[in-house]
Amino acid sequence: MCPSCEYPIGGTEGEQNIFYDKLETAKSQLKGMENRVYQAKLCLWIIAGVNFLYALVSYLFQSESQDALLVLLINLAISAIFVILALSANERPYSALIGGLIVYVAMITYQIIDQQSSVPILSIFRYSLIIYIAIGINKTSQVEYLKKEIARRTGRAK
Repeated sequence: MCPSCEYPIGGTEGEQNIFYDKLETAKSQLKGMENRVYQAKLCLWIIAGVNFLYALVSYLFQSESQDALLVLLINLAISAIFVILALSANERPYSALIGGLIVYVAMITYQIIDQQSSVPILSIFRYSLIIYIAIGINKTSQVEYLKKEIARRTGRAK
């Protein structure tokens, strides 16, 4: 056995095939997990876009209200936060997704406390986004582990 990658140097052809099969299985699992992380990152962009549109539409319909400009600025700032989190998710997906989840849950909690009415389908959409982000957070650590394992097994350890 190779001490660094565990390749069965003196092993039979069957043992070598098992090594390559395990490597291919890990690569396949990695692709599936990376897809889940991508979906979670996409949720950050969706939240930023929906919040931006909400800010504009609510300002247009309530521009006479004395709070309208303040609500617009707050929602634009929240959209900017999600854009920053989505951009940083490429370098640090775990941190960005945790931050996004915290901010998003805080937004929803505030709306519940403030007794803002919500359409049931919108609630389902919101909770779906939370679930996708939570799954992405879970998968980021698994992705990092698999990347290291594949690199070690292919002799490209970082």
